[in-house]
Amino acid sequence: MKDHQKAPESQEISTAPQAVEQSDAPLEGVTGMEKVKEMAQNTASQDLKGGGAQQDDGQTQQAQDDGLKDDRELMKEHLLKNAPAEPEMRKVVEKVLLKKKDQLESDIKKLKRKKNYHGLSLAIMQLRQVVYQLKNLAQASYEKLKITWLNVVHKFA
Repeated sequence: MKDHQKAPESQEISTAPQAVEQSDAPLEGVTGMEKVKEMAQNTASQDLKGGGAQQDDGQTQQAQDDGLKDDRELMKEHLLKNAPAEPEMRKVVEKVLLKKKDQLESDIKKLKRKKNYHGLSLAIMQLRQVVYQLKNLAQASYEKLKITWLNVVHKFA
């Protein structure tokens, strides 16, 4: 064993927790292993004091959420600025809705054969919503059409 690892016999080994002093001063003349030990003790003492890292995670998550909201708003503004003319927009929305309607009708036939009544009920509900959207598309003003276009084509809720 090395000399610095031996505990002096005259001193008793204490298992009681000891206060760790935090210092932001750079560690001078400390070996690599002692630096790691010092950093681990600092981290442990911060966790015992109240979990400062958890507060930072919450702030980071909030900042990310705000960033995502800002990104979505910017994307929405960009899409509306570069939106096609009204007749073309109606055609695009109608095309997407008709494709969805055909898919749902196909799914309904499969679900009837399999006798999956819960799935059949859900598919019929979705089909009714698509037909309702097609009906509203024919009567919608340009402003309503923009909102529908964002919801249907670009999946903006």
